[in-house]
Formats: sequence, structure tokens, C-alpha cells
Amino acid sequence: MVIWSRSSTTEEEPAKGLLEAFGVEVGAMYPGFSMDVGPSASVEDFIEPKGVYLVGEEDGMPIAGGGVKKLGEGLFEFKRMFVVEAGRGKGLGRALLLRLEEEARRLAGLGPFTVRMDTGAKQNAATKLYLSEGYREIEDYNGNPFASVWFEKVIRPKPKERIIMPGVKPLSAAEIKALSEADTEGR
Repeated sequence: MVIWSRSSTTEEEPAKGLLEAFGVEVGAMYPGFSMDVGPSASVEDFIEPKGVYLVGEEDGMPIAGGGVKKLGEGLFEFKRMFVVEAGRGKGLGRALLLRLEEEARRLAGLGPFTVRMDTGAKQNAATKLYLSEGYREIEDYNGNPFASVWFEKVIRPKPKERIIMPGVKPLSAAEIKALSEADTEGR
């Protein structure tokens, strides 16, 4: 079972190790890649209220990580999403993506918000994942020299959940209307 937590800083383990592994793997795919080139993903970008970095651990070992960076009011970017090789093929990329969406929702507060991200031409699994989760391709929004595909998704607030207590019959629409009218008359 994967346990997800917010990292207080990306300068310490386990976040630091995940980001280093991300850099090594992406650097092998794209010659000249450096975490210092392209759009920022600084330590400060992943500290609230600007953002957050999530770490997934399985049996005490870091297995996945990724960050949410606030770009503006209601606008976020997912950065440095990474699943270690031993964790691949288990749905952890999707789980991480959905957890990052929840973190962006928490940071955004009420109302709809937009998430953006990019990926490179050699990261086909990432592209397929993002498209399968409702992200759509957009134009280059950040000038990342190593990216070839950019994505965006508008996320709407979740509908309020109805709480139904065991043994208690929910009120019908007519009953709710009658109670509302009675409350209005009593004022």
C-alpha cells in the first residue's frame, strides 16, 4: 500500500532523492537536460501557499513524487512527476496525478481551477495517461526547451455529497420544500 504525504522541503529526503532520480532519468532521455534549464521548479515553488511536493512511499521506501506549483489565481502546474522503475506498471502514475489534482483543489479553494503540465516526446506513457484523465493538448505556455507536448485541464468543484445516516430516511424534494416554506413563514 502506498502512503502519500506532503514534503516540507524538496531539499531533504525522500523528496530530494526522488527529484535527483527524475533528473538522471530525464537527462538520459534528453541530452543537455538540467533541472536548472527551462521553467522553474524551485524549492520555494513547492512550499505552501505557492505549492506542494507529494511523496508516495511503499514499505517505507520512496516510490513516487510530484509537485504542484501555483502559477496564478486558479492556475497551477504539475512539475517533476516521477515513479521509480520498481513502481511502474502498478497504476502509481495515475494515483500520483489524481493526488496532485486533489492538492491543487485544496490550494485553489472554492471554484474551478486550471492545471497545466508538459512532457517530452520520449515520454509516451505520460502523454497517454494525461489524455486518458481528460487533459487536452494546448500550445506551449512555458517555453520549456525539453517539452514537446503541453496539456491543460479545467477542474470543476466536486458536487456536494449527500450524507445519509444509517436508519434515517432521506427527505424528499417535497418535504424539503415544505420545511423551507415553513421556516420562511416563521420569520
